[in-house]
Amino acid sequence: IPVTELKPDTEYRAILHVDKIMKLPKQFSEFSFTFRTIKPLMEIMIDGLYTDEPSQPEVQTLKGQLLTSDLEEASRVEKVLLAEQSGTRLPITWSHSGDGIRHDFRVNGIIRGEAPSLVRLVWDGSPLEIKDKGEREIEVPSLSRFELLSATAVRDDSPHILLRFSDPLDPNQDLTGLLRVGELPLTWEIGQNTIRVYSPKGFRETVVLKVYPGIKSLRKTTLDEEKSFEVTFGLPSPQVRFVGQGIILPSKDRLTVPIEAINLKSIQVTAFQIFPDNIAQFLQVNELTGSRELTRVGRYLWRKTINLSDDPEVTSNWARYDLDVTPLFQEESGSLYRLILSFNRGNTTYPCPEVTSPPALEPPLINETGETPEDYYWDESYRYPYLQNGWLNRNDPCHDAYYNPNYNQKAVVARNLLSSNLGLIAKMEKDNNLHLVVTDLRTAQPLAGVKLEVYNYQQQLQASSASDGNGFATFQLKERPFLVIARAGRDLGYLRLSGDSALSLSHFDIGGETVKKGIKGFIYGERGVWRPGDTIYLTFVLFDREKRLPANYPVTMEWSSPQGQLVTTLKPSRSLGSFHAFKIETEEKAQTGSWQARVLVGGLTFSRTVRIETVVPNRLKIEFKTPVSILTRKDLPIQATINSQWLHGAPAANLKYDITVSLSPQPAVFNKFPGFTFDDPSKEFTAGDVLQSKGTLDSQGKDLARLDFEIDSTAPGGLEARFVTRVFEESGDFSLDSFSQPLHPYDCYVGLRLPEAKKGYGYLETGKEQLVSLATVDARGQPVSRRKLRISLYKIDWRWWWEKEGTSLADYLSRSYTRPITSDILTADDRGQASWKFQIGYPDWGRFFIRVEDPEGGHSAGQIIYVDWPDWTGRSRATGGEEASRLSLSSDKEKYLAGEKAVIYLPEAVQGRALVSVESGSAVLQKMWVSTQKGENRFEIQLTENMTPNVYVYVTLIQPHSGKVSDAPIRMYGVIPLMVENPATKLEPVLNLPEEIQPLEKFKIKVGEKNGQRMFYTLAVVDEGLLSLTNYQVPDLRAEFYKREALGVSTWDVFDQVAEAYGAELNRLLALGGDEYKRAAEEARKPRRFPPVALFDGPFELKPGETASHEFLMPQYFGAVRVMVVAGREGVFGSAEKSVPVRRDLMALPTLPRIVRSGEQVSVPITVFVTDPGLKEIEVSLKTNEFFEISGERQKTLSFSQPGDQIVNFELKTAEAVGQGQVSFQVKGGSETISDKVFIEVLSPNPWL
Repeated sequence: IPVTELKPDTEYRAILHVDKIMKLPKQFSEFSFTFRTIKPLMEIMIDGLYTDEPSQPEVQTLKGQLLTSDLEEASRVEKVLLAEQSGTRLPITWSHSGDGIRHDFRVNGIIRGEAPSLVRLVWDGSPLEIKDKGEREIEVPSLSRFELLSATAVRDDSPHILLRFSDPLDPNQDLTGLLRVGELPLTWEIGQNTIRVYSPKGFRETVVLKVYPGIKSLRKTTLDEEKSFEVTFGLPSPQVRFVGQGIILPSKDRLTVPIEAINLKSIQVTAFQIFPDNIAQFLQVNELTGSRELTRVGRYLWRKTINLSDDPEVTSNWARYDLDVTPLFQEESGSLYRLILSFNRGNTTYPCPEVTSPPALEPPLINETGETPEDYYWDESYRYPYLQNGWLNRNDPCHDAYYNPNYNQKAVVARNLLSSNLGLIAKMEKDNNLHLVVTDLRTAQPLAGVKLEVYNYQQQLQASSASDGNGFATFQLKERPFLVIARAGRDLGYLRLSGDSALSLSHFDIGGETVKKGIKGFIYGERGVWRPGDTIYLTFVLFDREKRLPANYPVTMEWSSPQGQLVTTLKPSRSLGSFHAFKIETEEKAQTGSWQARVLVGGLTFSRTVRIETVVPNRLKIEFKTPVSILTRKDLPIQATINSQWLHGAPAANLKYDITVSLSPQPAVFNKFPGFTFDDPSKEFTAGDVLQSKGTLDSQGKDLARLDFEIDSTAPGGLEARFVTRVFEESGDFSLDSFSQPLHPYDCYVGLRLPEAKKGYGYLETGKEQLVSLATVDARGQPVSRRKLRISLYKIDWRWWWEKEGTSLADYLSRSYTRPITSDILTADDRGQASWKFQIGYPDWGRFFIRVEDPEGGHSAGQIIYVDWPDWTGRSRATGGEEASRLSLSSDKEKYLAGEKAVIYLPEAVQGRALVSVESGSAVLQKMWVSTQKGENRFEIQLTENMTPNVYVYVTLIQPHSGKVSDAPIRMYGVIPLMVENPATKLEPVLNLPEEIQPLEKFKIKVGEKNGQRMFYTLAVVDEGLLSLTNYQVPDLRAEFYKREALGVSTWDVFDQVAEAYGAELNRLLALGGDEYKRAAEEARKPRRFPPVALFDGPFELKPGETASHEFLMPQYFGAVRVMVVAGREGVFGSAEKSVPVRRDLMALPTLPRIVRSGEQVSVPITVFVTDPGLKEIEVSLKTNEFFEISGERQKTLSFSQPGDQIVNFELKTAEAVGQGQVSFQVKGGSETISDKVFIEVLSPNPWL
């Protein structure tokens, strides 16, 4: 292997010392060969000037390409060009192709002024070791002139004339009569500043194009002079091509392959056979259409010269010919044949000067014998020689380089062909269970008795069986299959099951939770956030609906740090039924952040993020209310009511508060107008937080807050107003609450309802008048009359729709060159109703945007629609568009109950049969055939309990190949989700416990089930202040395990590869995932020390009809706790919760920092609460250990004339030492005494820097 880069355009001799690799006779010890490196050459092509942003016509961009004969490094290529304008260097940006041969460039920042100017483009090939230097001047037209700059011939598969203008053009203008090429009929396509002119009769040799005044720019400037251009196309270059896409030929009396050729009197046809026994090896690295490593699996059979025509009238145009391949397939059934079409100078009718040298012929056919190293990456350029100056002459039909695929890839074309009548469909479940379906391609009927063999990637037989009367066969496989071979007598069929070749479902609604092996699991904790030193109680619940795991299956948990390091592996502290409880002790110095708990069971992993933070719980309960349930603009300003109390029930007297408001979009819905859209997707709204109000609560913890705020006029429809209220304790600590409600930013709304598409189609038809219904309502949803409603229809460019161009619909429609196709002014009557009719004329098609606006009120609404040709032979299918094979389905309802029947509608089909498969997140539940007919097609699905929470109906509509009357694909497919609910999966736990709990006392909780059902459950008692930090909700296992599942079955078939049956390969796009389980509200504040109340026990078993009793000891705590039970049993789940205050006649809440530093002064406020009118004098005392010194009094007395709260302050000074400080307090009043200890870390002071 050379150490340094080889010199270009140089011949080398290489020697391979074979004897150093393997033992061979001496005469075979060396293998030598010669080769020549490619001569470096380059070519520069300029596309022309463009206006990137039509609103800035004074800024232009020059686009072009630099082509190189060999792969070149991007950094070296970018040194070749420089550009300048009026002595100023212009920036150039590059885009390089993967093969390193094509290099697109853009010269940016070109200024177009009132006077014409020049851009000078200079190139020097020295960085690429190419002796090519030059320059070119490109004229930049005057900004004040609208001109036609050039007319050039484009010689591709669709020859046309490209007109380039100085300014962006009006895309909606009619060019009829403004363009003329003799008497030829013309069509055109308007680009940004270009017009492409086509003729169905084509352009040949030299034509004269006349352009008449009247063409308009986007700025409404009109071309004011007539221009005439001679455009030279020359003669079409010699070419040959296959017609259509398919490679599988269903048998008939005569098998033919259509081809087309131009300027060729004959061609060479070469046959290469891939033997049936080698198909599995071939498919390891290929699809059926592939050509890699062919010499390993096949041999050349022959090469023949086939005469096409000697008639110049025939050869001078694209002419179709049929190759009769019947004899080829009679030789050996099941073989894959590759037909290679090639031609040389001797085959052409293209006029060339007299040459004395004979044409270079195709290289001889040589089958590999194993004596020399193979060329594993074989293609049609194999063995063709490299020619001197070949790259420079690659486009010259009079030079041999044009016929050499090393320089002209169109010189040799090839296609694999297989004769087979077997239509194969495969559906694979997540656990590798495989469902196969066999049909007769000729009739679309299922085939019985077909032998089906399933192989793995290593070509080992996994299973075999025969198809039943429905053409069905099912295999339970231990590992993933790779290949299916079907045998019916001498007929063979092949289906490769690679992941990347499964049918795309990106256009269908199949999103949701991914189910692994049919098993679900969920991990929940007793709260949403923990702090260092806490005990974490996590419970894992397994839902094994199909009972795939054995009894007493092992369950383990891996506990990992925020850095992903495994800290420990745990076993459950207790397991019962499908509940497994884990207890995790954390250290006081545990790292804060997102820890990971991973449960391993049955080869599956389930994970949960556990947040450990230095948080402090809410100690106040906050209620925020507005006077109306739905806010409108007219309600502003509003008087909101605030009511706050301590969690144990005492009012939050005289505390300060603030309120922040944030607005975010929310769809506007009015119940009296179902099916109407009141939102405008072309508007963008930016949310933000605004501090609205500050105040102080009264002695009862209440206040009225006046709120007023601006509403942005860019709201797309309705809004959601979110009010965050903070109430501050005397110490500065605060509790918070979040409250949301709908807000209508407009006084009046206008909505639209589009005509309903015919069931099963999903689009409106061109050539038909369509009715749009309009509704106008006030913010309360009551109909109102509105005048001067403007309705507009826009055409959405397909490139924006599929690629989105990095911009939103709002950006797209706001561009100055985006104009409505049509618009109208309407009036809504007193019932708030109006209507508008439109029609998309044939042959137009695509996506359109309808927008209606109320200029007076400012609101607008819009909706995107898809319009296509009538029936299912639509434009997108006829032209091989992205949706060619899509089948639109619909159902009679959106949601169902188990036991009901779902009615599915599919499009009209005059031929064929529909394979219906009911599939879940992990399995194929049901398969059946449905016959189709002219008119409406419908069928029913019986929904059962095992179809919860949802299933997908996957319909494959197959047409017969023989006698096919429709030009739609031979196979179309569609998927529709069905949501299924089973009320029997709901448990209703019942909690019975005291209405009030006292600290340091035991209390009992009784647990039952409303209907006496058996259940397993866990029990938790947690501080409400902790739970409110994350808006913690009691885990809903039923919602978790029965939330929507993603489709878990993959499908493959052969129909896209059947000849004369187009089926486009759809783009591989990211499915919708489902919703997350819960959304946390506000992140908690940091950092205060608090003793958490988090009691947990379980799991327990509750037997049918029984009630269980549990006893807990409440720690020293004042506030409120939430008692929560989470229950389940074999697919039936439920939960219950109850909030209970924890209090007594005398209570105290101290506020201390979590850490202090030596030498600091610390203030310790203690809030004392009295609920007994008999308690008048309260003594509060404080003690510390050696790390603190009390400054001032150690004991203070408070006087209460009535129940309420007061704050007493003590001052501390930390000692000049480091360690664990302790502060103890005692509060006495009458017979009541309470005491507690708080531990505080004393750290060293910060060093001076």
